[in-house]
Amino acid sequence: MHSILMYFDWGEHPLYATFAAPLLRMLKSPNFIIDFWGHTSVGKTTVLELAASVWGNPHKESGGLVFSWDSTRVFMERIANFFNDVPIFPDDSQTVDDRTLTSILYMIANGTGKGRGSIAGIRHTLTWHTICFSTGEKPLTECTTFAGARARTIELYGSPFPNAGGEFISNLKQGIRENYGHAGHKFIEGIIHLWDDKEEMAQLKKDYREYQKAMSLEANSEVGDRYSHYFAAVKVAADHVCRILEIEDAATARETIDRVFTYVIEESLEDVDVGIRALQYVLSWISGNEKYFKSAEHESFGQWRDGEYIGIYKHKLVEVLENKRYSERATLRAWAEKGWIHRGDKGFTCVKDIKIEVGVIKRRRMVIIPWNIVMEFWEK
Repeated sequence: MHSILMYFDWGEHPLYATFAAPLLRMLKSPNFIIDFWGHTSVGKTTVLELAASVWGNPHKESGGLVFSWDSTRVFMERIANFFNDVPIFPDDSQTVDDRTLTSILYMIANGTGKGRGSIAGIRHTLTWHTICFSTGEKPLTECTTFAGARARTIELYGSPFPNAGGEFISNLKQGIRENYGHAGHKFIEGIIHLWDDKEEMAQLKKDYREYQKAMSLEANSEVGDRYSHYFAAVKVAADHVCRILEIEDAATARETIDRVFTYVIEESLEDVDVGIRALQYVLSWISGNEKYFKSAEHESFGQWRDGEYIGIYKHKLVEVLENKRYSERATLRAWAEKGWIHRGDKGFTCVKDIKIEVGVIKRRRMVIIPWNIVMEFWEK
């Protein structure tokens, strides 16, 4: 175990997180997803197999716990329910179309299957407590613009083993494919008594609340509060892993998890905010279509006034937002609340004078982005 930990760029977080799944029900902590993404051949599937080997055979090609994302929603629903209180390990998210992936992503994170009827009445709805470990060549959350799904996903980019050579990776794969399931079994034996020990269960929940509160205060943001629940569960798991498996000092493990938490918060704050992401996208699109805002020789998308504002016709803005599946209403409301657009007498638009041709000026209603906001985003 120690020889593995020294090669992790992300610390021990993925390993400790796999032990957190059986504790979610005890802690009443939400499900979440850990997404390892990046280019091919960087060790993503290897770290997935490493996390899976705690519980059983990790080798996908031999019918192990790692399986392909390219599965039906019903299959994903049933496997999450079957492995209730144990993590699940879907590999290669790029093999699934975005619409299906969005649906499955929400389902796994929410911990409940699709309601279904039957001839006799209503079928039993499947539920589960789990942590989903996923891999892909792009971020899993690119499939959706909704902040709720993004706030349920911890994204870790790049190689998990940047300091390791090919020989180490090869030996690690061979080792975990030949020796698996022992750590998870011993861990369960070490925590099963908690259900019947009221004092220890109370202490477990107290530790979780204290970890969660401290990390939430540190993050000082809505998304940080969401992530604090996931990382608090991992810290509680680390405490018990260190005790039961005798592999590391618990304080050192918590420090490592705190570092990963800080990294994830810093990387995710702007990415989770739908208003920020939508405005970044729209301003990038405007920049690439500058002539349609400045020249009378082309179809007009709005008005570009250097030093004053950029205005875009609402129907065109709606088209641009829908192209990336952003909600028009949620986006404009977020922009208005942040003061990123001027509001006129009718909702989210203002009336401006537009020069149609020489000597001809007409009044047009547009969504107006002040120049200082434009420059603030373009300079980031």
